Amino acid sequence: MRKIIIGIMGAGENATPTDIENAYQLGKSIAEQGWVIRLRVMLNL
Repeated sequence: MRKIIIGIMGAGENATPTDIENAYQLGKSIAEQGWVIRLRVMLNL
């Protein structure tokens, strides 16, 4: 059986508290479905 892979790009260091809460809730919902999350965080170093 194939796994569903979800790609998520975030705001990185520019994320607001609301962005972080939304990302948490989205990740939780995805995990509850048993899907795989592939994260990409962009940082300006």
